[in-house]
Amino acid sequence: GVSNTTQVTTLSLTSTGGLNSAFNSTGYVVETSVGASSGYDLLLNGTALSVAGFTQTSTPSVINYNSGTGARNTIIGNNGVQTFKNYTSGILYNIKTTTGALRYAAGQSNSIAFVGGLQDQTGLLKDTASPFNTGANGFIYTTTLDQSGNVVVGGQYNFGALSVRYTNTAGRDGTFGNNGVANLTALATTATIQKIINSGTGYLATGVSNSTQVTTLLLTSAGGLNSAFNSTGYVVETSV
Repeated sequence: GVSNTTQVTTLSLTSTGGLNSAFNSTGYVVETSVGASSGYDLLLNGTALSVAGFTQTSTPSVINYNSGTGARNTIIGNNGVQTFKNYTSGILYNIKTTTGALRYAAGQSNSIAFVGGLQDQTGLLKDTASPFNTGANGFIYTTTLDQSGNVVVGGQYNFGALSVRYTNTAGRDGTFGNNGVANLTALATTATIQKIINSGTGYLATGVSNSTQVTTLLLTSAGGLNSAFNSTGYVVETSV
């Protein structure tokens, strides 16, 4: 997350909720040398810990640590920091591992949502095909892998909630939604998906609609709303 307002901060907690002093002796690492920064997601693979977010005020970045000691993994990037400067003014909201153990991330860059691999500086791939070609703001907040290795993302475009499914070769999966895009127009505008997971036969997602109301959805494997879930396929909480 973040502390001191602008410094990306990573913590290791014990099973009882205390700070783990084996991690950087204090239980946490506060980054003071990467400019204004924040962490949004993390990925653990053995002792390899990757924290995704932004550094230098607005540069999509990943900071790599040893999860046991809190030390930077200096083998990757510049002293453990990978900055994707060819995508200025952006944030990595989500980081995952594919079935082939390669990392990928999703987020926003220059007001355009993107998802792609992190194997090199050019690995981030923007989706600017229809309907994402109107110039509106796009965000990807969450991703998951399904049983076939497809990447399913959730977020917002032009204030509307959406989900997109990509094949493991980075093309849209035309069997999902409309040309790979499930535009959730049943939800009111100013809606977004903040988290999506594979439910086995489809996808569970949660986020917000009507600007301020927590909303949970169940999508079919084809990207439609599953009417078995609250008859509409979604629940909007109006009393909380």
